[in-house]
Amino acid sequence: MVNRENGSAVKNETPRARRFARPYLLAFTFLLFIALLAGSFLVGTFVNQPVKRALEQAQQNIPVTAEVRTGIVNATPAFNGKIEAGSTQMLVVAADPPVVTRAAPAAGSTIQAGAFLGSVGGVPYFALLGPVPTFRDLPVDATGDDVFALRAALRTSGFSIAEKGPVDRLMLRVIQRFFTNAGYPLPTVIPGKQLVSLHGTGTVVTAAPLGSIVSKDNPLLTIRVGENRVAVRVDEIAAGNLAVGGKFSGAINGTAMNFTITEIGNFSSGDSTKLAGRTVHLETDDPEFQKLPVDTLVQLRQEVEAQETLTVPLTAVRRDANGDYVLRLNGGKQERVGITVLRTGDGQAAIQDGTLQAGDSVLVS
Repeated sequence: MVNRENGSAVKNETPRARRFARPYLLAFTFLLFIALLAGSFLVGTFVNQPVKRALEQAQQNIPVTAEVRTGIVNATPAFNGKIEAGSTQMLVVAADPPVVTRAAPAAGSTIQAGAFLGSVGGVPYFALLGPVPTFRDLPVDATGDDVFALRAALRTSGFSIAEKGPVDRLMLRVIQRFFTNAGYPLPTVIPGKQLVSLHGTGTVVTAAPLGSIVSKDNPLLTIRVGENRVAVRVDEIAAGNLAVGGKFSGAINGTAMNFTITEIGNFSSGDSTKLAGRTVHLETDDPEFQKLPVDTLVQLRQEVEAQETLTVPLTAVRRDANGDYVLRLNGGKQERVGITVLRTGDGQAAIQDGTLQAGDSVLVS
């Protein structure tokens, strides 16, 4: 190539020659890139390792333990209950036509043995206590199993009747008295189908109105045959500390009353209205109690003697098919130890066991 200014020859330079004119810059750039890449890897490794270890440790279950101690746990457990209505009995009689022709006793009336229950289809019915499996009219001198059962029902109802024997005139006169008191003609035989068995003396809750049709949906009478009582829902551990006959002191609207456990129900699972556990029923002989309305709140406190026992947090108590137990830590290992929970309160459980000792460590989580 000729230089136009001075006419001298100039050597041709290709793009390839210019690109590698400074090869050391290319090498330096390459080495710098490698160094930065390695540095990034090392920094990431050292920075992420502590974070990774922290996350792994956070995901591990760290056992929480508590020490078995000696002390007194809530010597007077407290519960809240409500007054529950006694059991009821619906009376539906088979009559043709099943129309109420004479009104039954009004709601609130007391029904005892011999009481008039109402007239259906022109036929009067009367109450007896105990089973009355009579299916026929019983004349004097009649015998049979139904006669024996009728004698038992009359005796249960408080009448002085011999335990055994055929129908006699004394039995007939007792039944005739029922009819006389209600204003009906005297029967000449005992009309067995007109005697209705009651589970006990009770109070009328509802009565079918005059002219209505008696059916399962409209019984002649609904009678509360059981007295009101207190119902308390307790968890399974607390229920294990209770027994029929146990004594409780109670307070209802500031009035003190004494109660006795009469029934402990079976275990049932919980739902939105009740906790899992058992329903405990208590009764009292205080006459003022039956005057209180259903659903009235009752505060109860169990009467027990305070005693010092081994104690563990309630969260340490576990349960399986074999009963209550705790997990004791022994040489870094978990050991199942069966226990008996005596009572609970304030987050603690009083326990009884032959192998646990004060100072042992038990798992609570």
